[in-house]
Amino acid sequence: MLFWTIFFLTISLYGVFKGPIFSETGKKLKQLNIRKAEGESADDIIEEYIKAGCLPIIAALGLMVSQIIYLVNAFSYDTYKYPTVLVISFFIVNFIANSMKKDVSKMNKLELAIEKEKASRAKNVTIGSICRGLIWSAYFGYMFYVLVF
Repeated sequence: MLFWTIFFLTISLYGVFKGPIFSETGKKLKQLNIRKAEGESADDIIEEYIKAGCLPIIAALGLMVSQIIYLVNAFSYDTYKYPTVLVISFFIVNFIANSMKKDVSKMNKLELAIEKEKASRAKNVTIGSICRGLIWSAYFGYMFYVLVF
């Protein structure tokens, strides 16, 4: 449990300073979805989609599953239980908020242009990513304290 705490603490601190780990992959996949919505041929896009996103998506899903398992196991180590419950609710709210974003195929031309511009920005660190990283870092720091002391 201590290894996973240090691992997730490192990832969350990286997210505070450099942005989310899979942000570049997300940008590439969003650009491919926008190109598909604009009417480009599906064969070229599918080939690029497989090259750009297959391995990172599998890694992201594995990381998410391991984090869920970690949070479930954290109940047995956490003495107060409130921080773990708050972080689990934060995880669920973030998951729901990310899944409710508007699909690229249902956007009009103006919305597509805005999303295209957002996806082409070089900036990875946003206020939201900093806040999420700080929340996760605080939680994993707390769990490190609970596990060590």
